Order: sequence, then structure tokens, then C-alpha cells
Amino acid sequence: MVNANQNLEGEARTPRVRSSILRARPTQARSRKTFDAILTAAAELLTEKGWEGFNTNLLAERAGCRVATLYRYFPDKLAVVSTLAQRVVADWDREFEEIALKFADATDLREVWPAFAQQFVSILKHNPSTLAVRKAMQAVPELRAIDQEDNERLAQAFAETFCQHLPGLSGDRAMSAARLMIETEVAVVDLAMSTTEPEAKLLLEDLAVMHRAFLDRLYATHGDNKGGERDA
Repeated sequence: MVNANQNLEGEARTPRVRSSILRARPTQARSRKTFDAILTAAAELLTEKGWEGFNTNLLAERAGCRVATLYRYFPDKLAVVSTLAQRVVADWDREFEEIALKFADATDLREVWPAFAQQFVSILKHNPSTLAVRKAMQAVPELRAIDQEDNERLAQAFAETFCQHLPGLSGDRAMSAARLMIETEVAVVDLAMSTTEPEAKLLLEDLAVMHRAFLDRLYATHGDNKGGERDA
């Protein structure tokens, strides 16, 4: 893991450096092809070597371009993987849009919540490069921030759904509940992906039990305007 006080090449830096920003985006078909080839190669290298074994020289070689060409778009490897992470997050969000529709149509959130965990696990299990990007996102503060921003967007969407289904739930309480559900879901899925299959199965089963108990409590307390303390 990269120390928070070092940059990606081992030099001193402060968190969230500007070098994570793209220098340019391709506009012509040929440059877009090169840009996409760099990102494809980046995903392959992350899968094979992990974050610490990943560098721009290896990336240029794998992508079949000069290092100078790579630097035309990306100031450093953080910018490359940041761009890759943003693409992965966008893909996740498209996947979860389908789950959000099920949430909106459900009569009881407890019936559809398990689909969220199952979808997340499925995405990571069946796409090694996505899992590699996910691991990089956990290792580097700048990349972790991308993940946190996405978690917040998901939490806001789920909070709105909670308010629709639980009329006794205040907006603040709905957001707190949604954050708790999302953050624990993501944390346990990350842990499950880094352990043995039997242990992963137990972790996900126990998480489902915990979430079901939490949702049961929300329904019992906030399922109608007459039930329980409003913000217990």
C-alpha cells in the first residue's frame, strides 16, 4: 500500500494531488483508440501485478505506445487508474440501476435488498480486472475517494426509497440507515473477495442476517406514522 505521504513514484506529496487529473481527452478516432488501449492494458496489468507492481513504463509497453504518448493524456499512473476506476464505477451504477427499479416497485424492501449484495459479488467474481481495480481503490486514498463518492450517491438513492416505503422515517434517519446499509455491504463484500470461498460464504450469509434484522427494526419502528418512536 502506498503511504499517504508519498506520491506514486515514491516522492513526498500531500493527499489528493492534482496529478490525478487527466491532461487531455482524445478527440479523434485514432487517439481514442490509443486512449482505450492504454486503459485496457492498465486493467490487465492491475490484474497481473497489483497496484504496487504497476508503472507507466510497463503500461506503455503493454499498450504498444511510447511513454511520451501515454503522458500526453495521463500525468502519472494515478491518473490512469483514476480514469479506469471512474469507468468501473459508471459500469457498477448502470448495473445497480436495475436493482433500484426493483426497489421502487417492491412492496417490501426486505424482499429485494439481497439482490444488491448478490449483484455486487457477481460483478467482482466474474470480472478479474474489475476486482483488481476495486483492490486499487482500497489501497490509495485518491481512488478510495472515488469509491466513497459513489457510495454516497447510492446511499442518497436508497434513502429516497426508504422514505417512500417507510412513511414514519425522517429524511435524516433514512440517509443514516442507507449509509449504514451501503457501507457495511461494501466493506463485507470487499472482505469476502479477499478470503477463502467458505469464509466468504459465511461472511455474506451473516451480513444478510444483520441487514434483515436492521430492516425488520426499521419496518417495526417506522412502517407507519403510528408505530414506535419516529427516530429511534
